[in-house]
Amino acid sequence: MNYQEINTPIILNQKLWLQSGHYDNYKENMYFTDIDERDYAVKPMNCPGSTLVYKTGMKSYRDLPLRLYEFGLVHRHELSGVLSGLFRVRSFTQDDAHVFCTPDQIQQEVIILINLIFEVYNTFGFEDVQVYLSTRPEKFIGSVEVWDDSEKALASALDSAKVKYKINEGDGAFYGPKIDFVVKDSLRRNWQLGTIQLDFSMPEDSDWNT
Repeated sequence: MNYQEINTPIILNQKLWLQSGHYDNYKENMYFTDIDERDYAVKPMNCPGSTLVYKTGMKSYRDLPLRLYEFGLVHRHELSGVLSGLFRVRSFTQDDAHVFCTPDQIQQEVIILINLIFEVYNTFGFEDVQVYLSTRPEKFIGSVEVWDDSEKALASALDSAKVKYKINEGDGAFYGPKIDFVVKDSLRRNWQLGTIQLDFSMPEDSDWNT
């Protein structure tokens, strides 16, 4: 699949999380610390770190799609009432892929990811997989027009891959819509596992392009 393995820091400057929108939209689920009189945050997700890796050198359109992956340790301040064994915890290693591509490459890259997810689930015997397209939530960043284009791009990829799905209205991430994959455990309970998220907002932020 031509993925490059990376490893980003667990603690990153708070300015990064302000820039990415996580501080304004996700800070109640984050841990913060002070180091040498500077504000830092423990990463709840790997996305901004991967974006910093992408920024380390000049990129040409010929370099795209650029596929990065990371087994990143993340920490999230989940409410005690939702913690559940190994299913919902405050610290876990997240197997993450970040694909940087042009708009014209989105559909093919998403289809590749959909097929990869089903390949893994089939290997482990998850046969009853429900798929949802999660759309714009009440709290979001970016323009409505960009959100509409992003949702259409994911829907188009699902249709092209001939995957049946349902709309999960308003359950997208604050920075973009997503495709959620839900499986059942031995007790027939539903658990959302894999997710494919499409983020137009971070690439369009001029601060990331400096």
